[in-house]
Amino acid sequence: MIHTLQFLGGFMRSEQKYSLAMRSLHWLVFLAVTIAVVAIEIHDFFPKGSTARTAAFAVHQTAGLSVLALMVLRLFVRWGTQPPAPVPGPQLLQRAACLTHGVLYLLMVGMPILGVLALAWGGQELGEPQQGGA
Repeated sequence: MIHTLQFLGGFMRSEQKYSLAMRSLHWLVFLAVTIAVVAIEIHDFFPKGSTARTAAFAVHQTAGLSVLALMVLRLFVRWGTQPPAPVPGPQLLQRAACLTHGVLYLLMVGMPILGVLALAWGGQELGEPQQGGA
């Protein structure tokens, strides 16, 4: 955690914020997630088997693995630093914010792991649901 003093309206106040490492990792994860989502969305615009479709999927995979690596690093940095104190507010909102934060972390670690497992155990796209029948 970094403490800075800011001159604000004639008064000095101490402001707490996340470390530079945590803020940098936050934006790098955001960038990697954005690239992964955009790549998989444009992937469907290209014909199956085309070079462009394969390239878009490769970008998606690379960005997804980057999310996983950055999130693991982010967790280590987070465990080694003290976050700023939460903004005062109702206890229910504090708990909702904590729960939301935990779910987002779980998704940003879990989704890439599931992607790796899906490729390792078949490597096929899920595609459209199949109609029943033999």
